[in-house]
Amino acid sequence: MFDRHRWRVIGGVALICLAGYLGVSHRVWASPPQPAADRADTSQVVMDADFPPPVVDNRPVSKVHSTLLRRLEEVGEGERVKAWVLFADKGIASQEQYRASLGELATKYNVRATKRRRQRRTLPGLFDVHDLPVPDRYVNAVAATGADLRVTSKWVNGVSVMGTTEQFEQIAELPFVKVIQPVRRGRRIYPEDLGEQQADTWGPDASQTAGGTFYGQSEEQLAQLNLIAVHDMGYTAAGVIIGILDTGFQRSHEAFKEQTHPLDVIAEYDFVDNDPDTSSEPGDPSGQHAHGTAILGTLGAFKPGLLVGAAYDASFILCKTEDTTAEYPAEEDNYVAGLEFIEANGGDVATSSVGYINWYSQDDLDGLTAVTTVAVNIATGNGVHCCNAAGNAGHDTNPTTSRLIAPSDALEVIACGAVRHTGVIASFSSDGPSADGRVKPELLARGVDTRTVSSYNDTGYTGANGTSLSTPLVAGAVACLAQARPEWTVDQMRSHLFQAADYYVANGTFDPLYIQGYGILNALATLPLLDCNNNGIHDSIDIDMGISNDCNGTGTPDECEMANCPPQDLSCQDCNGNDNLDECDLADNDCNNNRIPDDCEVPPVDPDAVDCNENGIPDECELTGNDCNDNSFPDDCEVPPIDPTGPDCNNNGIPDDCELDCQPNGIPDDCECVPVDAPQPELWVVAKNRYLSCRPGSNGCRTALVVTFADLPAEFAEFEGQALWAGPPQEFCENAGYDLPPEEGCGPAPGLEGLTMLAARLQCEPYYTDWGALGTIHLYHEGIVPSGTYIIEALDEGCDETRGQDYSAPLTISTSRWGDVVDNCTTNPCGPPDGTVNVTTDVTAVLDKFKNLEGAPAKARSDIDPNRPDQIINMTDVTYVLDAFRGFDYPFEPGPAPPCP
Repeated sequence: MFDRHRWRVIGGVALICLAGYLGVSHRVWASPPQPAADRADTSQVVMDADFPPPVVDNRPVSKVHSTLLRRLEEVGEGERVKAWVLFADKGIASQEQYRASLGELATKYNVRATKRRRQRRTLPGLFDVHDLPVPDRYVNAVAATGADLRVTSKWVNGVSVMGTTEQFEQIAELPFVKVIQPVRRGRRIYPEDLGEQQADTWGPDASQTAGGTFYGQSEEQLAQLNLIAVHDMGYTAAGVIIGILDTGFQRSHEAFKEQTHPLDVIAEYDFVDNDPDTSSEPGDPSGQHAHGTAILGTLGAFKPGLLVGAAYDASFILCKTEDTTAEYPAEEDNYVAGLEFIEANGGDVATSSVGYINWYSQDDLDGLTAVTTVAVNIATGNGVHCCNAAGNAGHDTNPTTSRLIAPSDALEVIACGAVRHTGVIASFSSDGPSADGRVKPELLARGVDTRTVSSYNDTGYTGANGTSLSTPLVAGAVACLAQARPEWTVDQMRSHLFQAADYYVANGTFDPLYIQGYGILNALATLPLLDCNNNGIHDSIDIDMGISNDCNGTGTPDECEMANCPPQDLSCQDCNGNDNLDECDLADNDCNNNRIPDDCEVPPVDPDAVDCNENGIPDECELTGNDCNDNSFPDDCEVPPIDPTGPDCNNNGIPDDCELDCQPNGIPDDCECVPVDAPQPELWVVAKNRYLSCRPGSNGCRTALVVTFADLPAEFAEFEGQALWAGPPQEFCENAGYDLPPEEGCGPAPGLEGLTMLAARLQCEPYYTDWGALGTIHLYHEGIVPSGTYIIEALDEGCDETRGQDYSAPLTISTSRWGDVVDNCTTNPCGPPDGTVNVTTDVTAVLDKFKNLEGAPAKARSDIDPNRPDQIINMTDVTYVLDAFRGFDYPFEPGPAPPCP
């Protein structure tokens, strides 16, 4: 058996190493926080901005956490337990691979999330190792042990699995596994259930207007936070996205379906049942949705005169992470997955009224150890304002004891306690500090009889108790402030909130008993004047009267965003000096999608930029289809008049070095007549009945082939002396069973797969192509007849087709008599046609081929059916040879004259 004390020390060190790998370390508030703008950044985030090497720990300790071992012993042999399998690295082999992976990720990440990171991220860069996926080969290796995969988390770099002792032993042998530890669980953290009996405590029959106020029942709890005054200033969380992690959400209540103001849910996912529906589903217990619905109502309800939420104009991301059917309904792997989902979908604020303490002790709540805590640290580092309930375990007056839950101990989460409507601390509100001495809880809001929607009656309203209900009130205030000051980092938001809270204002410090933190949140005092440009006029009035611009609709004058713009945030710069935020100049003015207006990337704004054609577009945006020589210089900048020395001999706007130059002599063929090689015959195709077969030369150049009818039989005298051009080559199938080529190409013929011929029909207009790359070409047309003589020549594309002297040397080819297939077949292969039709050679050759005898002559010589240029031997081929042997006339009439002028 393991020594439990020894394991605790070693395991704690291992987990701290893990937290270091994940990019976090802890911080202690030694004194009340100062405004972020007035002090240096005290964040001690540990993160290699480039390639993160794996954590190396050569101590001979078990990878299996002692708590998991005890849990496995409790359940017995062969029973399964849920545990985290955490990996030592992301499988990145080099710094180059790491940079490439981040670069690819940056092109695909959610635009809204990327913008938030630009505004508020405090970790180096915009993306890091946490954003890279868990390697598939690691996950597959774990699954191969038979363990049941549940959740994969890129942030904690691991997977949660259901496994047995034997399976975890196999997993521990994998070299890339760092540690295996239990998935911690938690209980609901409010003392009173939201039961059916509370559903109609204050419904439409009681007081329709609650004294005629807009907010109805929620007025008192919002006024306690001075949040209504902030709403009156126009900050109602419009444009802000809030993510909620909870039990599920029933959105059929009237306060979520107001016709003129319905609840806006932009994304949702059920991490319990692994589906995209967070509402009540078949198989769910009747109360599964109750807790989450209450939280959502506190934030987003909108039923004027009855109940209006703290952030009623916000949009929401809903995450169902808690399973109420289990004894321990909350499991931290679902929480981590949900938080990643909120961040990846562009969430600005995340609020959670669940927590985890089972299998953790208060000593573990040091801001580094619990998996959910580590995940929150990553989320806040990415600029997500996170709020979490401190817990409902009560408090005492001893400042050295604590009753917190994870992840309320996270470094920059806002841990929320609860007060009554009078401002007195609720008896159940948990106390701190964190294990490393930080103030917890930090802010307070109403958590006794907090008014919200009924989870069981779509027209009812109710009250509930717990830090569960105070937390969404704090989150709603944070969302409204985030609308007013979207540029505030998480640390800045916390600092301003803490200094405006009532205990700090009254005492100049936090509660030394670690019960009340900095006191009750005061939203209005957090934004004391909102006169960022110091002109004595409230910012909202500045904007409404047109004194200041607000092109991005944030509620902050543009000049203030420019003045406070961090160097790494490109969106709030004013690179072109037009008094407009760059992000407002990007529409149709950011051709390379680098978030910099195009007119900032060309002279005179950027004297070092290149805009060679002075059209106001960066050269890099004009290269597609306009950089034929791949020199990263637009083609139109390499020819006159922009570049007087740029060679463009044919004045077509294309640099000469991009045009065909078959010589090569540096002069495009279009600008000179290039001699080309004459077509050459092949021995076995010299004499044919219907084809002119040649192999054109000058491979690499575009040429045309011209056929002149030099000497034809009397029947075709009208074609004498005319010329036609070879048209586009067409593929014909040999012995594939087709009379004409199918659109999809040649099909297989048994034993002859892939054997084809290229044939080009004669036409009137020249067709230029690289004939030399095609091999042997067969030319055919009605005018090509037996016993005729033809001249084939080639012409370069740059030459004059009307001048015969530009053509290549002529190739003269004569076709054989009709039916003359071979010469002598006493040896194999037979000789070429000899000009006569002979029964012992020509007829026998065709008959042999028709019978498909082994060693028969080449197929092309036996294929003489004039209607089928397909190299298929048919009975008609035999008939034509016999007719010719008997001295019959040609088996077809002359065709019409070529349709050429």
